[in-house]
Amino acid sequence: MIGRLFSSYAGCIKGSVMKNTKYGFRFLFVMCMLLMCSVFINAQNQEPVKLYGSIRYSAKPEGFDWGVYSWKASDPVEFTPEFISGDLMASGGAVYAFGKYYIVSYLDFGGMYFGMLLTCDIEAQTYDYVDIEEFDISYVTSDMTFDPQSGRVYACSLDKDGSGNTNLSIFNTSDGSQSVIAPIPTMCALAAAADGTLYGIGLADGILYTIDKATAQLTEVGSTGVKPEKIQTATIDQRTGIMYWSAYTAEGGGLYTVDLTTGAATLVSKYPNGEQMCGMFIMEEEASPIPDVPTDFVVAFDKASLEGTAKMKLPVNGVDGSPLSGNLKYAVLVDNVQVVEGDGLPGELVSVPVSVTAVGEHLFSAQVGNEGGTGPACNMKLYVGMDIPVIEDVEIRSVGGDVTLSWEIPETGVHGGYVDATAVMYKIVRLPDDVVVAEAHSDTIFVDAVNPESMRIAFYKVTPFIEGVGVGETIESAYARVGEELSIPFNHNFFLWPEYALYNIVDVNNDYCTWTYDSYLQRTRLDWPFGDDNDDWMITPPIKLEYGKTYQALCTVCSEAEDYSATVEIKLGKGNAVEELIQPVLAGTEVDFIEARELQSDNFTVDEDGVYYLGIHGYGPKSHFYLYINSLAVKEVITTDLSPVGNENSISVVVNGNTVSIENPAEMPYCIYSAAGVPIVKEGCRTFTAILAPGVYILRSADTCTKFSVVR
Repeated sequence: MIGRLFSSYAGCIKGSVMKNTKYGFRFLFVMCMLLMCSVFINAQNQEPVKLYGSIRYSAKPEGFDWGVYSWKASDPVEFTPEFISGDLMASGGAVYAFGKYYIVSYLDFGGMYFGMLLTCDIEAQTYDYVDIEEFDISYVTSDMTFDPQSGRVYACSLDKDGSGNTNLSIFNTSDGSQSVIAPIPTMCALAAAADGTLYGIGLADGILYTIDKATAQLTEVGSTGVKPEKIQTATIDQRTGIMYWSAYTAEGGGLYTVDLTTGAATLVSKYPNGEQMCGMFIMEEEASPIPDVPTDFVVAFDKASLEGTAKMKLPVNGVDGSPLSGNLKYAVLVDNVQVVEGDGLPGELVSVPVSVTAVGEHLFSAQVGNEGGTGPACNMKLYVGMDIPVIEDVEIRSVGGDVTLSWEIPETGVHGGYVDATAVMYKIVRLPDDVVVAEAHSDTIFVDAVNPESMRIAFYKVTPFIEGVGVGETIESAYARVGEELSIPFNHNFFLWPEYALYNIVDVNNDYCTWTYDSYLQRTRLDWPFGDDNDDWMITPPIKLEYGKTYQALCTVCSEAEDYSATVEIKLGKGNAVEELIQPVLAGTEVDFIEARELQSDNFTVDEDGVYYLGIHGYGPKSHFYLYINSLAVKEVITTDLSPVGNENSISVVVNGNTVSIENPAEMPYCIYSAAGVPIVKEGCRTFTAILAPGVYILRSADTCTKFSVVR
């Protein structure tokens, strides 16, 4: 208007000068004075811009309330509450976009973070929030700004690794996450101009930069002349192009304007209580409704293909809820780079081809715009190409000496991408002996022929992989008992939990205080009871014992303290039920010592070949001390101290050719073995005669072991 008035005046002046130079100059002088007066009056009447933002800190004696405040770009500054709530704590940053105010709020519990995204309608005084289940430090920003050209929110966000380094990122308004573009020095303030130019002020140097939105490359504009500290914020008035900077220095907070051509900052006003602000913005008036986010956005790739399709439905309303009309422009982006653009009408279904150049996780986005501006993006992350395989729980079962493993492999991998099950191989390791039983197994069923000489525990680690793609997570199976029985000798050192796992635990008095495995001390422990007594058994797996052989049990025990903890005894039986353990092997011994001692049983025999069980019984009055068992062993006792010939109780052997005569006055059980240890004769009668093949033989009884030869 002033320009048009000046042109009219200039025309009049030109005519007057041509007619009368003297009066023409007078008229020119008067008109210039009137013009200057008009400019002065308009400047005086121009309302200072109204700014909005969140207070992070104030030295106000009575404190401050969390929320959104407004203030004028004038001196002095007075903060006016606009939307106050204790939930609106912008500890992770804030930004105004698409008519909403987005706040990232988080708490740090010693490195454990809890955070949420709040979407605020300042005019309606309402907000919605989204809990961020896997919140990490990368959600936290030094500042954010809305770019009206691209319709994106740019942020300077902390790196996920916790190093304190920062990245230029794109802020997702739907869940608060950050899509990293590239590393960048920490910008204490960001602001986007109407033409899409992104500006930042360096925290370390106070220099104004332009920032390449694709690479985060910095170009220096000039020094602001201010030394910033901590978090602050900036915004650009889209109508005037003036940058406002809510700076924070060692002297506190204040409002500045920044010359975008030189970087020089000019103080508007210090804040009344040194306030520190974040999330500053100017509420711009929109010429027409900006389109809302597109709906039904889906990106799909067939199996491991890198060529796919993106589908979406164009919005029918703007971000303010008002209906859209006319032509809309849409764009599809891959990893923040536009790859497809087109036109459509509100509500139209759109399907376009998309592709990627490399296997991996990619960010796909869709945005819609019109003459009013570009709306918010709809984002989805998708792993494209062959993914790294995963497997579900490994099932294990054993029959005799064989162990069978089986598992399922889902069609999706570590990142949710496609997996070709026929391409997956598996490395399988048997534990606890740490033996690789398969380097590249191709099936989801595996049979390991363990065939142990003595019963043992076996469990497995299964690792899936695809050659040239990657290695998946290793899954460990449960354990299984392998083999039919224990053979003599055996020595179970409970330093290894798999040996404890062979035993059957019986809590006779059902007080839930019984034998257990102490993983810290790596030994078996009998808990002290809540009731009056201990009465608990630890029963071995089946043990193969032979008639005519002599055995001994050895058990290493100790107490938690130099006081009585429990009494230990060992009994033998033909079944693993407590009532079947009837043959005493080790008499009851009170354990009142903390240094481990080996308790040795009396020699014992069995009356026939077969399967037997040993039970370690912890019993006795209540004691507030643990009983520990470090090991249990059973061995065969070889007797070499023979009774002299002629003793009325001795067994005598007379060999005549291939005829062997046995005299057994005491009628003791005995057995004759071949030199290979194979039982030939089992008897217990007073006299016995047998014809044996030529060879060397051994006769054994409870107290006799003698060797003899048979010749032709």
